[in-house]
Amino acid sequence: MSNQLMTYTYTGEEINNKFKNLQAITIPFEYEDGRISDKNANIYKIKKNECVIVAVLNSESNFGGYEDVIYFKRNQVNSGYTRTFFSIFLDKKATKKSKKVKYDELLDDPETKNELHDDFEKYLKKMNKNTLAQCG
Repeated sequence: MSNQLMTYTYTGEEINNKFKNLQAITIPFEYEDGRISDKNANIYKIKKNECVIVAVLNSESNFGGYEDVIYFKRNQVNSGYTRTFFSIFLDKKATKKSKKVKYDELLDDPETKNELHDDFEKYLKKMNKNTLAQCG
């Protein structure tokens, strides 16, 4: 990841607290073994004609998962990254989950970049007219 990108990265929590949410979208995610799960995304406007998608895929155990962040403008991806995260539990039995998460490693490999671009195309097809107008 370039140094320029590193200076302009936020976690999903930071984006949610800082920017206006335009739209929520859900797309299917297929695991390697064929199982399907939901990837839940929110689209935020971050500045004139530029937006960001924050998508969360929870693990089967619901103890963590993956968070994608995709910056885009005019229907084109500018940059993106994936982070793993772990849920924070408020009790010893792990039944009460905090709204905050603990972020772990940043995934920045060619396969991840391809997945982000593929997912972006799916999100693009589900964006409403308002979101498309605000983001490009």
